[in-house]
Amino acid sequence: MSIAKNMLKAKAKQLAKQGMKKFILWLVGAVGAPTLIITGVVLLLFIIIYGAVASSEEGPDSIAVSMKPQYEEKVAEVNPNNGEPKSTRADLERKHFLKWGTILALDFFRAQIENKEEVECKVDELAPELAPIYTYEKSTIVTVTKRKVTKTDPETGKKSTHWETDRDVDDVYLLVEAKTFRGNYEYEYERKTTRHSSPNRKVTKTRDKLSGTNYIPDWSTFDEVLRRELHVDKVTMDERTVILEAGLGFTEQEQHFDWLLGNYRQPGAVLAECPEEYRELFREAGEKYGVPWYVLMALAKTESSFQPDKIGDENYTGELAEGLMQFLPSTWAAYGIDANNDGEANPFDPADAIYSAAYYLNELGWEENEREALYGYNHSWQYVDHVLELADQYHDQKVLGSGGYYYFPVDWDGWWVTAHFGADRGDHTHTGVDIAAPSGTPLRAVIGGTVKISASDRALNDIGGRELWLLGDDGNNYYYAHLSGYATSDGQKVNASQVVGYVGSTGRSTGPHLHFGLIIPSQGSHWINPGYLFDGLI
Repeated sequence: MSIAKNMLKAKAKQLAKQGMKKFILWLVGAVGAPTLIITGVVLLLFIIIYGAVASSEEGPDSIAVSMKPQYEEKVAEVNPNNGEPKSTRADLERKHFLKWGTILALDFFRAQIENKEEVECKVDELAPELAPIYTYEKSTIVTVTKRKVTKTDPETGKKSTHWETDRDVDDVYLLVEAKTFRGNYEYEYERKTTRHSSPNRKVTKTRDKLSGTNYIPDWSTFDEVLRRELHVDKVTMDERTVILEAGLGFTEQEQHFDWLLGNYRQPGAVLAECPEEYRELFREAGEKYGVPWYVLMALAKTESSFQPDKIGDENYTGELAEGLMQFLPSTWAAYGIDANNDGEANPFDPADAIYSAAYYLNELGWEENEREALYGYNHSWQYVDHVLELADQYHDQKVLGSGGYYYFPVDWDGWWVTAHFGADRGDHTHTGVDIAAPSGTPLRAVIGGTVKISASDRALNDIGGRELWLLGDDGNNYYYAHLSGYATSDGQKVNASQVVGYVGSTGRSTGPHLHFGLIIPSQGSHWINPGYLFDGLI
């Protein structure tokens, strides 16, 4: 008997007494009666999220809050490195970490099926069984910095210039394999060098960058747990999906059913956030395959926020979307093309990804029906509306002559990085990038937005000292810490490159520097490597 049938059989009478009739009528209107008829799993998810635990009046939301510490602590213990990423791709490690809500969802389901009034916590038994195992390789990041130095002869007053060179080698780890209850994920890397220069500074950085992934599905461990714990003979993708999505809702402590209704909530489009080198690729690919450049740009914004090495979140299929345009490996195998003629069609190569997306939309029938083609890209009408809305915004900004890029936050050519994102700090992992510069150096807004300075930000707290947040017009949140002073006030609107504060050494600091952090709310509340904004310069 399926989970849905077990649950509905055990709870039908009870739900009728709890006012679920109105809710079900609403649900029919939201997703359609055929959906409910075809799959009882849809109704089951909402029973989990909104129903009551057995005969108790206590609902799942309050249970998740009260039981979170117990589950969260044990799950952190069994995750690799106690839940602290150690590789250059902390985002990949976080994706594969076991979520405490998944265990709570299993326990909650079991209580419902067994018609028990209390949820039995089995996190000590289930967490080790479902925890991932990571394999790392050692590597290095080599940074060569050349600075132009001008000296004046004290006797003659003659000036001379020369270049001074510094070479830094940082030892790092690469995540090469993650064994999870969804299967095995293998990651491949390629040694690459990037170069950046200004009149007084040249930086060359050599490191391993993600070049490919390989997913080998294996749900056997998870399915065995479901069969044993939920008393079912056969597990389908529907049952897996409901457990995982309900677990995500518990972990995030919010009603989580966007996956079901196809909701897409992202900030508006700001043309300046698109790297300049991608804009010509969007235009050229669009012209070749008959898809407007601003539609392709909107796709990239929606799918990856212009991150060429992005790996998508785990989903019920087990496949992870890859690259700037977030192709699933199975789709890339059919539609990926080698746009730059380097002998390889690579979803992590921006040119290949952009041209392949344009080609894919063309194959989906863009010229005959634009909306149907976009629906084929993601299978959600709300997604279609969202992408087309962003596309209109990009188009309007281009017509008006808007444009630009992210400004570097530290206004001094001699800056240098003293701590990279993800650096091991013993008791924690570094959540931003530390950029050293003389005290009082102006700090600029990387993009236009609104400054937020709370009373606690001004209070010289023990860690960040004087702090401010820049709520960017691109939807991202930028964090500036250890400031010596402010050039703006709370709630002030600023333009890109406007001075917002000054370098200092307040809080937990060993010298004047800016701690620069980035959070992309559309991707969650965790810290993101701000180096993405400057193509690896920091």
